[in-house]
Amino acid sequence: TLPVKKIPVVSKISAGLPIYSEENLVDYIYFATNKLNSDKEEFGLKVSGDSMDKIFQDGDIVVVEKDSVVENGQLGVMVNGYNATVKRIRYNGDQIILIPESNNQSHYPQVYGKNDEVKIVGRVVASQKLF
Repeated sequence: TLPVKKIPVVSKISAGLPIYSEENLVDYIYFATNKLNSDKEEFGLKVSGDSMDKIFQDGDIVVVEKDSVVENGQLGVMVNGYNATVKRIRYNGDQIILIPESNNQSHYPQVYGKNDEVKIVGRVVASQKLF
């Protein structure tokens, strides 16, 4: 059997960092270490809303590899002030474009320039549904 890693799951991220406070720590999940990069810290983030509902439902857990490079077209977690969001990330010159994958037409791509207060926290490497 493969060794497993215990990963904390949070409901919010603040200023680019997962907050492991009592009221914010939702759960722990266990992941086989062969699916993870052993050098990186991972955390779970509870998805809220329907902006990515073609891939993740509200309440699903995404496993985020903290501080990993998010390549063009990969899924990343981005923080704008106190709001963390999971989106598909595209780069266009100096711009970062966050692309929703939603069945709800009210979600639009968001474009940020280099002067915007946005930070990519890490790359989504897995997801898990909780039942």
